Amino acid sequence: MIIKTLIIFIVSIFTLSSDVKVDILAQGFSVKPGNLQNSVIKNGEELKKVWNRLEIKNELPPVDFDKELIAVLVSKGKLGSSIEISKVERMPDQTVNVRYVVKPTSQSVPNQRSKMFPYLIVKLSSLDARKSQLKFVEDVLLPPVPVNTAIGQVPSYSNVLKQYGDAGTVSFFPLDKGNSWTYKVEARGKVGQETYSILSVSQDGWSVYDNFFGKKDIAMRIDPEGNILVSSNNGAGDFYTPGVQKDFKKSELSTPAGKFDELMVITVPQNDEFWFKDVYAKGVGLVYHEHKSPKGTAKYTLIKAHVNGKTYPKTAEK
Repeated sequence: MIIKTLIIFIVSIFTLSSDVKVDILAQGFSVKPGNLQNSVIKNGEELKKVWNRLEIKNELPPVDFDKELIAVLVSKGKLGSSIEISKVERMPDQTVNVRYVVKPTSQSVPNQRSKMFPYLIVKLSSLDARKSQLKFVEDVLLPPVPVNTAIGQVPSYSNVLKQYGDAGTVSFFPLDKGNSWTYKVEARGKVGQETYSILSVSQDGWSVYDNFFGKKDIAMRIDPEGNILVSSNNGAGDFYTPGVQKDFKKSELSTPAGKFDELMVITVPQNDEFWFKDVYAKGVGLVYHEHKSPKGTAKYTLIKAHVNGKTYPKTAEK
């Protein structure tokens, strides 16, 4: 969570309309997919191996690997009724995002198939097969979150958002409506104070802030792998840039808001241009942030907070 990361995201995250053609070559179920993962096939020999691994009975289809790419999608150990492509996005850096969903097993699926893992093989054309790089992005089908309900303010609602992502990260990054955090800000020789609050939660699980490090119209959510996502008027993407390190530590950090001993620390290794550290406390959220840049050092220290019905510091509870 750093201003530079957010700025980079806002400037760079835009998607071109896609004209990539998608043709389904094979789909079905596999009892033992083994170590088969989402992958790109660029020659006939690789395609034949995958065809045999999945025990596909149909003949190998003709593919012009100079002009076409083959994408193999598997469920990574997740049971389901099928894999479906939800969207293909052509990005400005030759990356092509293949977005997909693993549909849950339903009563219409035979019992024997409900114990098998779905796969999907598609052919992508109308692209530069030699330069294009595929990236697989899973879109998770989620139950609706009631818009503008007091999630987190009533105990019975306190676990609602955990179904939207990795429970470990969610517990350190509470994104419920009504949560607010006030920080002492030390930057460029000045000391100030800033407060960020979550105004609402959308039906697809985005938590909308009133203000976030000087930015408006910012929303956050956590995906099933524990990645923190951010959305702005320019689009959505990863909150942290690649290369960050996430550690869960049993150590103590004291701030005016209290002492916290269950921490998630996210850092980027020191370099000549930029460095930062975020410290999250379980059940509370961000309690300390520090970043260094050519403009100097900035520190954000939690002074007080209201999170999921609890007030910090605890002595201030009514």
